[in-house]
Amino acid sequence: MSRTPTMSVTELESLLGPRGQLIVTTENRATARKWLTAQGLPSLFVGGLAMRAIGAAYNETDGKALERLKAQAADATADAADEDSATLPQTLPTLPQTLPTIPTLPNDKAAALQTLLGLLGSSGGGLDADAVRDIVRKELPNLIPVTRLEIVTASGTKDHGSKPRHKTLPTLIQALAQKLPVALVGPAGSGKTTAAEQAAEALEVKFYIQGAVQGAHELLGFVDAHGRYQSTPFRQAFEHGGIVCLDELDAGDAAGILVCNSALANGYMAFPDSTEPVKRHADFVVVACLNTYGTGADRVYVGRNQMDGATMDRFVVLLWNYDERLERAICGNDSWCDRVQALRSGAAKEKARVVISPRASIYGARLLASGMTQHVVEESVVWKGIDSELRRRIETAAA
Repeated sequence: MSRTPTMSVTELESLLGPRGQLIVTTENRATARKWLTAQGLPSLFVGGLAMRAIGAAYNETDGKALERLKAQAADATADAADEDSATLPQTLPTLPQTLPTIPTLPNDKAAALQTLLGLLGSSGGGLDADAVRDIVRKELPNLIPVTRLEIVTASGTKDHGSKPRHKTLPTLIQALAQKLPVALVGPAGSGKTTAAEQAAEALEVKFYIQGAVQGAHELLGFVDAHGRYQSTPFRQAFEHGGIVCLDELDAGDAAGILVCNSALANGYMAFPDSTEPVKRHADFVVVACLNTYGTGADRVYVGRNQMDGATMDRFVVLLWNYDERLERAICGNDSWCDRVQALRSGAAKEKARVVISPRASIYGARLLASGMTQHVVEESVVWKGIDSELRRRIETAAA
């Protein structure tokens, strides 16, 4: 089925902008589809195309991508004609006059779905594919990538609501609630440090952060030339309570980190400003963030050190991989996120020594929104000087 175009190709191109530079988004997708329809493609076929395919057809000015789509549409039409139409009912069933309610879902999801059903019901029986997709995009953004948090304590239950959080955050909070030290092991940009901060907020304790430890004094503190003790985030958390995040732990000095073994396993620890051991606060807990399992440098994280076995033995270890649904929710640009995640998959298939983290999605979306071209954005946040041959292999694997 084809619709008669209401605007010419030239008029639609004036709305979309120069060919070769278009980024297809949920805002301009309907116009881009109208451009394809004006080029002679069936509207039903166009309605099923992904944004990436639409963008390729518009941006390849030699017309080859558009011709491929026309060929695919012709094949689809021929296949449909070959089917035995006798098996189809002569009349289609009518839709019910009243739409169902969604009583069993949590309130936020029920409200969003009910709004969607109401909008569809008010359409007078004619459903437009673009309108449906736009409704879903606007009304249901929080249904997939959110994590609901309810913290149960002796004093009662506190609901922290539903919002975008890493899918493994509840597991981290469960471990920390038992006052166990936890090591989060995952690639760069997977949200380990952010998760530690969110866990502190959920458990209602103070959050501290300590960078890569190069010496024992960075944890214990020291007495300066004037005889004054210089404290550290680690000391403050140990004595007064809170979650201390030891960031980039496997980039630190293993011998320097050994001094925290006592704090992780025992109830007391010695500090330079006192001859008496300091008692560990009941709410003191450590979250360590690592890119490796403490086994030393690998092909990607070449600056990592091997950790002492006695230190690693004290941690509960959680694998903290990319949460790509959360990445999509934070990024807010589906077509760009699709591109980054496809290239990440391609790099993994090629076992390339590159990091294409969610930061590429988030930073890139902001740069694209500022008006920067996609070519420049990709060079800046994805490729970063990767040689042309490896880039070609990643592109091929991502296709």
